[in-house]
Amino acid sequence: METILQQLFDGKINPSEQYRPELQQYKDLVRKQNEEYQQFSEQLNKLDPHLEKQFQAILDRQLEEIPLEMAQLFINGFKLGARITAESLVIDNNFD
Repeated sequence: METILQQLFDGKINPSEQYRPELQQYKDLVRKQNEEYQQFSEQLNKLDPHLEKQFQAILDRQLEEIPLEMAQLFINGFKLGARITAESLVIDNNFD
């Protein structure tokens, strides 16, 4: 059996591609937001197709931020986990 580090090195583990939020509240918010974006985009297109294209460009730029944010969240979480692990290995727990 491969170690987790070997799997990570081999690309078998890719946290950013495997992340799937499971909270129903999150899924509901995303669905509602997508519906609102779609409706607003359609209204803009009726008023002025150029405005709709500008709106889509703004959304695209916002979407570029998400992977950067997710990477930083992963790094911070990993570091916190490593610190917790290190601390638990170093502290002498005298429960006798």
